[in-house]
Amino acid sequence: VIREIVTGIASRDPNWTIRVHAGENDSLKSNMAKAISLVEEALLPGQAFPYMRIGHGLYCASLQSRQGKALMEKIRQHDVVLEFQLTSNVRLNNIIDLKTHPLKTYLNNGISCVMGTDGYGLYGTDSIDEQLALSNFLKITDSEFMQMKTVEDVIIARQKENFIRKYQTFTAQRGSRSVEEYYLEELGREVGDIS
Repeated sequence: VIREIVTGIASRDPNWTIRVHAGENDSLKSNMAKAISLVEEALLPGQAFPYMRIGHGLYCASLQSRQGKALMEKIRQHDVVLEFQLTSNVRLNNIIDLKTHPLKTYLNNGISCVMGTDGYGLYGTDSIDEQLALSNFLKITDSEFMQMKTVEDVIIARQKENFIRKYQTFTAQRGSRSVEEYYLEELGREVGDIS
C-alpha cells in the first residue's frame, strides 16, 4: 500500500502527505523505522522523499541507542513530522510511564513535532486540553510549544498554497461548466478509458 501511495500519488502530487500511525504501543518498536524505510524503498528514480507524518511515535528503539539515533537522523533527514496525542495514548493504555515519553527528546534533537488529538472530540479532548496535558504531565515549556507551533505554521502555509494552486487549476479546467457537469464528464471519460 505504501509503495502504491508513493509511486501512484506522491510521485504526481509533490504536496501529498503520507500519514502513518506507528510507534503507538510497545509491541512493534521497529514500525516507525520500517514505515520510513518502506517509503524510501518505494521512491521512483529521482523522486524526492514525500511529506510524511507519523502519528504517535511513542515507542521505538531507545533514542539513546545506535538504532534510536539512526532513526532520529532519518526523521531529521526527511523532515518527517511526529504527531503527539497524549490523551488518546493514556485512554488507550499505550503509555506505561510518562517519564519515558519521548516528546522532549525529539524536540531537543531538532525533530519536527506537532500536538494533535488523534480524532478531535473522539477522546473528549480538544487542542486546549491537549496543551494543558502536555504542559502539566510532560512539563512542555512555552518555548517547546512555540517550536511545535512553528512546525504547524509551516505546514498550514504550505497546504494553503497547495489548496489555492489546486483550486485555480480546477477552476481553469472546469471552465463554464457547473461542478456537477465537470465531474460527470470526467467520470464518463474515466469509465470510457476503462472499457
